[in-house]
Amino acid sequence: MKTKLAILATTTIIIAALAFIFYQGVQAQHGAEAQKEDEKIVRCAFDGMQMKASMMKATMKDKNGKTLYFCTKEQMEKFKKEPDKYLRQFSIGNAQVNLNILTMKDYMDIMKAMGMDKHMPEMEHSATHHISAYLIDERSGELIKDVGVQIELTTPDGEVQKKLLKFVEMMNYYADDFSFLKSGKYNIRVLLEAAKFDYTI
Repeated sequence: MKTKLAILATTTIIIAALAFIFYQGVQAQHGAEAQKEDEKIVRCAFDGMQMKASMMKATMKDKNGKTLYFCTKEQMEKFKKEPDKYLRQFSIGNAQVNLNILTMKDYMDIMKAMGMDKHMPEMEHSATHHISAYLIDERSGELIKDVGVQIELTTPDGEVQKKLLKFVEMMNYYADDFSFLKSGKYNIRVLLEAAKFDYTI
């Protein structure tokens, strides 16, 4: 009887020890996954800026269940009300284009909050909006950096502004400033130029 009790007690201890080890392993795995998630570089849906997920101040799910990140809660609240006003996503060939449109006030507020406003180049006095774009290769998931991105902006009365966006290394996106001076509907076209060369016969 004593032998059976000893065996039972030993078996119970072994099972408990294995369960504890398994639990510790699961906890460690979840901890590693959470840390990896925090270290992941993500984009703010409001302004397109990139940083570690752990530094983002707010998140929400889009209509497809994808997590969207925001630099501030205020940005998230603005985005919730009019998501299409701030972010447009579409495909051109194999490139997923993510286009962010901000008023100059919103853009300057962000730059000031990051302490970067003093290092910014002088902007056009007539500029009312800041447009930025980053491109993701839908096959590899990698950032596309070797194309020309042109914005063609047509005003409500038919005036056309064309600009080849500049690549901003620190933000890893293409950007420039535009003038939306008239009320009404604007047409925005995004043109990609992957290669250009001269050929003489």
